[in-house]
Amino acid sequence: MKKLLALMAVVALTGCATAEEREQARIDEATSACEKYGYAYDSPEWAPCVQREYLANAERRRRAAAAFGAGMTSYSDTMQRQQQALIK
Repeated sequence: MKKLLALMAVVALTGCATAEEREQARIDEATSACEKYGYAYDSPEWAPCVQREYLANAERRRRAAAAFGAGMTSYSDTMQRQQQALIK
């Protein structure tokens, strides 16, 4: 439940953020994850970890956006079919 509330807060606040602020938040998210994994800042393993986390998060966002878009397309198609059926 706490994770959901935190996610909702992030989503609400990122709507007001600039592109640069959103990008920095994504970098900070990846950095924080790697620090939680135990990698020391600027250690040889830290930078590849941040890159992997950043790219993994980007892929999750891309998939979520694609799924949302696909769902909206399906909904739109369904609504059009229903409207056409009413007209006939």
